[in-house]
Amino acid sequence: MKGDAKLLDLRPTLTAMEIMQERGDWKLYSGPSGKLKKTQTWPASKYLARHDVIQKIKKIKQEQARAIAWKSSRKRSLDEVVDPRPRPRRKTKAKPPPLSKKQKELDAKAYVFEIDSVELPYKVPVYEDCDVVGRKINKFLTESGMTQGFFLKAINSQANSRIEQEVRWGPNGYKLKHDNGMRRVLPLQPCEMGYGFPGANNVDPTIFNIDAMRDRRMGFNNAAEAVAAVA
Repeated sequence: MKGDAKLLDLRPTLTAMEIMQERGDWKLYSGPSGKLKKTQTWPASKYLARHDVIQKIKKIKQEQARAIAWKSSRKRSLDEVVDPRPRPRRKTKAKPPPLSKKQKELDAKAYVFEIDSVELPYKVPVYEDCDVVGRKINKFLTESGMTQGFFLKAINSQANSRIEQEVRWGPNGYKLKHDNGMRRVLPLQPCEMGYGFPGANNVDPTIFNIDAMRDRRMGFNNAAEAVAAVA
C-alpha cells in the first residue's frame, strides 16, 4: 500500500488544459485554413448573456467618447471664433400709464354701448330692473326740484287716463294681432295634414255656427245683443 501511494505521488501532474481535454470541455476542430484549433465549449445561454454585457459596455464607452469629443471640439470652435461686434440691445416698449378708476368705468360703459349697438336676429329687448328705475326717479326729482307728492299725482293722472281708455275700449279690450293667445278660431274647412284639434279632418265644419261661437266668446248671448252694444 505504501508503494502504491509513492507511485501516485510520482504521477505526472496534469495541466488545466489536459484536464479539460479529458473531460471533454476542450475540443479540437479544424478551421477554414485547415489547421487544428482548440476551443472551449460554453453553454449557449451563458455565452449570449456574456456577449450582451460586453456589447453594452462597448456601446456606453463609445457614447462617452463621442460626447467628450463633441464637447472638446465645440469648446475649441467657440474659443477660435469671437464676434468683435457688440451685442445690440433690444428695444423695449414703454408701458402705458395705469388708468384711473373713473376712466376704467367710462371704458367699460363704452364697451357695453358697442356691444348693445350690434343688431342681432331674434334679439330680445332688455328692460331695466326696479333698482335702476328707482335711481333714475330719485335723480330726476333731485335735479328738477320736483316733490315726491307732485310726482305721484302726475303718475296718478296718467293712471286715470289709462283707466278711462280701458273703459272706452270695453270689457274685451282692444284687439291684438296675436289676440293675446286666448282666442281659438275654428277653421271653415277641414284641416290638412292633421293640424288643428284632434279629428279635425273628419269633422264637417258646416255643423258649427261660427258667428254664434264668436258672439258667445265676446260675452253676448246672441247676435242682437252684439249689434245693440255696437250701436
